[in-house]
Amino acid sequence: MKYSLMAFAVMATLATGVMAQDAQPAGGQRQRPQMTPEQLEQMQTRQLERIKTTNEEQYKELVALKEKDPAAFQKKLTEINQTRMLERIKTTNEEQYKELVALREKDPEAFQKRLAELRPQGGRQGQGQRGNPQN
Repeated sequence: MKYSLMAFAVMATLATGVMAQDAQPAGGQRQRPQMTPEQLEQMQTRQLERIKTTNEEQYKELVALKEKDPAAFQKKLTEINQTRMLERIKTTNEEQYKELVALREKDPEAFQKRLAELRPQGGRQGQGQRGNPQN
């Protein structure tokens, strides 16, 4: 019985180590799952609908940009999402917000990495796993 428990403890420890390696790859940055074109379209549609409820003019500009230049559209959505994330951080941690704004000005690449570290693994509550939208 003692050996069974010890074997189980060793297996649990090894499994936990493997899961930790999967969760945090070498280099310290999580890998985001690749979205299918359909998932990307669904995500963009949800973002556009959210923007439409708050800023009709920006919504129209983004829809036109999506038709004209999809890469520029995606870049603009990314900027909007980063700004929203910064605003959420500002409400909870003013000091961290100031550090992030300064980092964005000083080193945009490091800013991107830092935001990726702060981003929740599975998206917001109720959305399921990133890359697998439920809405």
